[in-house]
Amino acid sequence: MLNNENLKKRYAQGVKLAFMGWVIAIVGFVLAYNSLLLRDICFVIVVTGIGLTFIGTFIAGSTFKKMKGDEDHK
Repeated sequence: MLNNENLKKRYAQGVKLAFMGWVIAIVGFVLAYNSLLLRDICFVIVVTGIGLTFIGTFIAGSTFKKMKGDEDHK
């Protein structure tokens, strides 16, 4: 099993990825609302941001579950 430091780093990466996804989705929504780009491009930006958010949340959640499991066994 991975040691605790690697799990903490992986958890931090998942949280950063989820936050980055939120930022990308919000930027895409603002661009679409202000019609600065074509709405189809903005839709792709928003969907990409939402996808990154789900992936980051999954990584952080599964890593947190492993970290919690490690603490229970100690």
